[in-house]
Amino acid sequence: MKNSIFLLLLISSIIRGQSKYEKEYRLNEKEVPLKALNFIQQIANKKRLKWYREESSDGESIEAKFKIAKIKYSIEFDTIGKIEDVEETIELSALEATLNSKINKQLEKTFKKYKVIKTQKQLKGEGQELILYFKKETKDFISGYELVVKGSTEKEVNLYEFFFNKKGVLTSQRRIIIKSSVHLEY
Repeated sequence: MKNSIFLLLLISSIIRGQSKYEKEYRLNEKEVPLKALNFIQQIANKKRLKWYREESSDGESIEAKFKIAKIKYSIEFDTIGKIEDVEETIELSALEATLNSKINKQLEKTFKKYKVIKTQKQLKGEGQELILYFKKETKDFISGYELVVKGSTEKEVNLYEFFFNKKGVLTSQRRIIIKSSVHLEY
């Protein structure tokens, strides 16, 4: 009996690890942790700042989304306002040719047909270190790249999230499950 329960828990955690569900909803600035607000105030020239709470298979987080010079940024914080990472939207074609080629070869191996929906450069570091990135004083905090891909296999078409390290090596891949926030009642 104990082995059956352990096996069931193990299988369910493996299945959850291969899929990602995500739900975002807007937050009022009053609902944002002070630590996150203070960090964002240090970033100059941002436009269209919006705050979100994200619920996903990874847990809950607070996210600030904005633009600087037509470039989209997303900064993720934990629920108490500690910075987790920065994502900058880029074009896959903007990557160095060898890096771009490595990533595309991996996608070609994975799918019969695919389309890259979104590419983001991921940055990790301490808060004040990341402020230097926004001031264009350093580029050393790139930890990797996140891609959202619509891919088709022999059996189905789905959205996937891929993570590659800064050398273009695949570190994880998950199918995206979009949670509906609309509930119909009959």
